[in-house]
Amino acid sequence: DPNWFAESPPRLMEVFWASVRRNIPLSSATERAIREHLYLVNDAFRTSDVVLRFFLAICRRPLQAGGALRQMASCGLLGEYLPEFAAVGGIVRFEDFHSYPVDEHTLRAVEAIQHLYETDGSVARMLQKTLEHLRDPHVLILSLLCHDLGKAEGEEHVESGVRIVRAMSQRMGLAEEDAERVEFLVRHHMLMTHTSMYRDIDDPELVVQFAENMRSVERLRDLLLLSYADLSAVGPGVWTEWKGALLWKLYLRAERHLLGRGSGSGEEYWTQPKAEAVAGLLPEASTTTRTTPSTIRSCRWRSWPRAPSGFAWARRRSAHHSPRLRCSRSPWPRSTCSPVVAPASGSGSAGCRRSMRPLACRANVAVNAWR
Repeated sequence: DPNWFAESPPRLMEVFWASVRRNIPLSSATERAIREHLYLVNDAFRTSDVVLRFFLAICRRPLQAGGALRQMASCGLLGEYLPEFAAVGGIVRFEDFHSYPVDEHTLRAVEAIQHLYETDGSVARMLQKTLEHLRDPHVLILSLLCHDLGKAEGEEHVESGVRIVRAMSQRMGLAEEDAERVEFLVRHHMLMTHTSMYRDIDDPELVVQFAENMRSVERLRDLLLLSYADLSAVGPGVWTEWKGALLWKLYLRAERHLLGRGSGSGEEYWTQPKAEAVAGLLPEASTTTRTTPSTIRSCRWRSWPRAPSGFAWARRRSAHHSPRLRCSRSPWPRSTCSPVVAPASGSGSAGCRRSMRPLACRANVAVNAWR
């Protein structure tokens, strides 16, 4: 029907959502029809809530968004819907060693997320798991689309990019929280790469400063994946396993700080609120001292930070007959671990023969089951 798009202009965006949902590209005839109806993209189209919902639905499919956005750019719709993207078309900034124009670099960055599962290596596998844990993948895709828009105004593009993103978000009607997160990622899109490659990430103060700048694990995950995609799209061979290992090392240390796990050493680590909360729930906790019981000290930090009550439940359960539980997180082979049989009272306790950690490894398993 030659009037199908004219009857409802948001259908121009809807067909791309249908393409993503079915994971098939648009036909040449459909592309040609879209080009012929680009005159329908006006201010009302750019501010339409219906169009925004279709666009965000595309961005929420990070493994299909790259192909759809490239085809959208090829048809001319992406540049019409986002004039800021059209403004960087064909711009080359040689000063930052990019091999591609800004618009091509941007599309390749989005496609890098799509191709992540085709990449080999231990870092790629960890990035895949990080992507699977993203709460709002559309924020990542929007940030990749916007991270270099400021280059239309010059090489020093971060502050101008933030201003462009702010105006674009208001025009599109993007939710305030999403707009703030996209703006944050655009402002800091080079921070993680520069910190991991040019600073001493073994410096605890540097890690703390970086982590507090992130403010949340969700933002840290977004920035990790954005840094990977940005590096991958700079040019052939720019992304390496070594650079990925540096990014991942910084990510793990910052994540540990954000989750309140600290450095894992020092007396202050065992007097923080979560440790004291666990101590108060354990039967061996003293009512006259704030000293953390040896059960907590002997257990790995991963066992208790998220669920103090769960750790205490595991401790009480393992203090009675639990013959089938074994220490799944022990660093030694399972064959070196004795059955979990602990007396309900008395001084004896069972545990890892090598580690001699009373009840700690058994609590790890029970907390996993509880969580």
